[in-house]
Amino acid sequence: MFRLLSGCLFLVWLGGFVAVAEDSLPPEVAPLRRDYEAKVKAEVAEAWSAAELDLGVKYAEALKRAQEAAQQRGNLEEALAVAGERDRLAKGGAVPDRDETGTHSVLVDLRATYRQSRETMEADAKARLAPLRTDYLRALDDLTRQLTQANRLDEAVKVRALADAERQGPVTMAMILGQDHKAGEGEGKLTEALGSGRWQWNGSPRFPMIFRQDGTIGMEDWERKGLVTRWKVTGPATVMLEVTKGRDANLTALLEFAEDFASFRGRDFDGKELKPSLRID
Repeated sequence: MFRLLSGCLFLVWLGGFVAVAEDSLPPEVAPLRRDYEAKVKAEVAEAWSAAELDLGVKYAEALKRAQEAAQQRGNLEEALAVAGERDRLAKGGAVPDRDETGTHSVLVDLRATYRQSRETMEADAKARLAPLRTDYLRALDDLTRQLTQANRLDEAVKVRALADAERQGPVTMAMILGQDHKAGEGEGKLTEALGSGRWQWNGSPRFPMIFRQDGTIGMEDWERKGLVTRWKVTGPATVMLEVTKGRDANLTALLEFAEDFASFRGRDFDGKELKPSLRID
């Protein structure tokens, strides 16, 4: 935590972000921050979200294969363990950071692979962020010099304090994903939006889709074909659909929602690009 009382500047380190009273900083800071955040989103965060979604799909597919293999061998304990993991994830659970005592070895191995992949993804994301952060801090330093040369000394002190505070912390995932994602609030907002109406599928309102609170999808066409489909929020703007009953192939679809949660795109169960699909009501 950092505080500089002169000029009523208040700086607090929060999981990779420096929160500053906006009205205490010179107006030149805001566009620098907006430009930085826009670049982080475009060059780092969006790539992370896509990779995270892909990893979740691969983990779900690995679990399905593991359950099928266990059932073919007649290993009830292993099949139940994997089925339990699949059910937990379908209901919105996450892969735990650590395995509890007694976790079945098949899950220990699958989770270890998942965690290793995620660590590699995080390292790549942080490496992508580093030069953007360096440019942002350099811009703050340049602004400090400009304010000093313009005899705006109090404002120069505030900008220098902001830059110094930003430098104190390490590069974190919170810088990439934002505080909403870190706190889980982003997923909560999407979940709330999903439950508030009906949705087109592949750009067509013919068979409206409903995200039920029990984690299943309601759609007349799919249900008539005997399909049971579950949904899971996998990020602040991403959802994975998984067919759990009714067919044995092409089981997952990936949805990516717009910032206002009023529409989505993505890939259908055949891996084809979905047409923009709108919320109907």
